[in-house]
Amino acid sequence: MHESRLIGGVRPSLVVVGAVFGVALLGAGVASAADPVQLKSRLGNWCFDGPNGNNTATMVNPCNGSKSQLWIFNAAGQVENVAFPGHCMSISDAADDTPVIVLPCQTAWRSLGLR
Repeated sequence: MHESRLIGGVRPSLVVVGAVFGVALLGAGVASAADPVQLKSRLGNWCFDGPNGNNTATMVNPCNGSKSQLWIFNAAGQVENVAFPGHCMSISDAADDTPVIVLPCQTAWRSLGLR
């Protein structure tokens, strides 16, 4: 029974994290395409982070100004990591528990684009 409450609390948490960073992505759109942006939560000093590079899940970590927490909007409209040039946010499915991962940038349907 204790396990059920824990699992039941994970999905709402993921929805909240997704909503917070969705707002951050929309707010970050005011920068020019060449300027790196930090995707920061409005609920505190938390940033979207891609610290491990290719084919790894992104994380929400305390903001520290590292390059892995800086993102640019490339010419294809994808969100590209500054620490790993040529690697973009990607998602394979829109399910609540699908992680956002860092993969080589591509024009396929699964890369996160803002256009």
